[in-house]
Amino acid sequence: MSNIPLNVFVSSTWIDLGAERSSVLDVTQRIRGLRFLGMEYFGSRDESTLRVSLNEVEESDLYVGIIGGRYGSGITEREYQRATEKGLPSFIYFKRERSIDVAEDSAENRERLLAFRNLLRQRHTCSEFDSPEELAFKLSADLHNWLFEQHVSSGLTRLSTDYLTRVQGFVAEYLGGTTRQVPFGGRSGELTELTRWLEDANAEPFVLLAASAGRGKSALLVRWTQDLLGREDIV
Repeated sequence: MSNIPLNVFVSSTWIDLGAERSSVLDVTQRIRGLRFLGMEYFGSRDESTLRVSLNEVEESDLYVGIIGGRYGSGITEREYQRATEKGLPSFIYFKRERSIDVAEDSAENRERLLAFRNLLRQRHTCSEFDSPEELAFKLSADLHNWLFEQHVSSGLTRLSTDYLTRVQGFVAEYLGGTTRQVPFGGRSGELTELTRWLEDANAEPFVLLAASAGRGKSALLVRWTQDLLGREDIV
């Protein structure tokens, strides 16, 4: 696993989606191994906002598009086009119509926004949300699954495609995703014990996790593995 953080570029209009951007920033800061790229960090530069944002897309490993009720200046679409040209994987999230409180008042921009939304729906499996909290939950699940593919699958490349697919399916069964939520909780003590064993240089090289069938051993280990993704001391 590389110690270099993976860059996540977050693209959206600003006026209507500030709270959503904040929630996404919080998610990426809590997941080790990821770095948020977006207008929040552009600062004062000589280049135009568009030029700076497109340059940031060039440095990214993943594109996250959040689409609300505004088309704005069109920078969001230009950022998406650049991400597509670079071949970046993309996660697209639409704010549901019933939750949009700031919408375009220009007929021309409404048409542009509709065309952009239709293009995204044709190319991607788009997820919808009502609140910043729901967006954060869905993005967190997507990012963890993506990290698994980036870090864990890269270590299984010598396995057959059939076996690798089974491993990915096993993990997805316990983590869920944007369309299927898997509840998990009440295991902080066990997670802490596992991490304590891992970090103890004098501990035995193996640990046994024993419980009767159906008690959540697999779910616990999969979640623990996800918590460890991105740690710089694990290679």
